[in-house]
Amino acid sequence: GQGGPLVSTVNYGSSAEDAENAAWIGELQQMIYGDGGRMFKPLALGLTVVGHEFTHGVIDNTAQLVYEAQSGALNESFADVFGVLISQSNWEVGREVIKSPPYPLPFLRSLADPNAGRYNPRNPLQGVGQPGHMNEYANLPVSRRADNGGVHINSGIPNRAAFLIATALGAEKSEQVFYRAMTQYLTPRANFLNTATAEARAAQELYGAAEANAVRDAWGQVGVTIGSGDTGPTQQAPQRPSGSTAPAP
Repeated sequence: GQGGPLVSTVNYGSSAEDAENAAWIGELQQMIYGDGGRMFKPLALGLTVVGHEFTHGVIDNTAQLVYEAQSGALNESFADVFGVLISQSNWEVGREVIKSPPYPLPFLRSLADPNAGRYNPRNPLQGVGQPGHMNEYANLPVSRRADNGGVHINSGIPNRAAFLIATALGAEKSEQVFYRAMTQYLTPRANFLNTATAEARAAQELYGAAEANAVRDAWGQVGVTIGSGDTGPTQQAPQRPSGSTAPAP
């Protein structure tokens, strides 16, 4: 809401790898969309994809969630959540742009079913599914080879929580809760427990105790338990120590 320009570049890239990608470039405050290839149609065709990249820009100018480990997974999750809320899709990201086959699923990620029957917790970097509960959390090193600590993998856990919250509260209330928590309460190194607490607080302030309890219950269903009220978490979810330098999305 600060009047910044929205810079969006299509037909991006000079390689096959570039063409199969969409991204938010924080240093340039710019979105880029490739034209697709073997796996994807042109990425700008997908409203969930565009909403996802727009949200990375909002995050970059609000919570500034560091792009590694749990804070990075939250960065990816909020982008997914607002992508599907903007598009009013059926909780799937990328269905509009996926070519299936050869891609093994008709969507990129599902917030309703992050596993998609494809996630292997013993080898989380292989396959296309995600964990939907903390007991499947991928404890990966913070490196580019390991997806910056699993930012595109562990995002399935807060994604599933968001789906459960929206199922309980409805999309209109949920998007207000998510936005308030993300823009007012989260800090760059926020983890899943911080986010659960922030969303419960936002729900309490916006709507009341019943909605706050629904948020707590949803997070509890994915293995992240917080106490009643706004006093903070009662148990710690695992998180790797962060590196000294945060990689860009």
